[in-house]
Amino acid sequence: MRRESQKSKIMKHLAEGNSITPLDALEKFGCFRLAAIVHNIKQEREFMENKDLVTTMVTNKFGVKYGSYKLKSKIKQNINSLKDRNQRVLGLIV
Repeated sequence: MRRESQKSKIMKHLAEGNSITPLDALEKFGCFRLAAIVHNIKQEREFMENKDLVTTMVTNKFGVKYGSYKLKSKIKQNINSLKDRNQRVLGLIV
């Protein structure tokens, strides 16, 4: 029986709407190289269809910076940008 890969576990975690940091990846999945796995996930066309993997840089209390990753829907982003654009246009007309 094959065990589930770190990449597939992280993909499932992200697909459930969760964000992930390197410390989360180490604690939950035994993953030391989250950035490398995130890079590979971004290459998965079928998984990434209509989604963006957004990186937010976080600084901890010691001044160390690290990435926090989360999936965002491109469809929701497009709808929000259209709403913003329409509000700006309506503001110009009124």
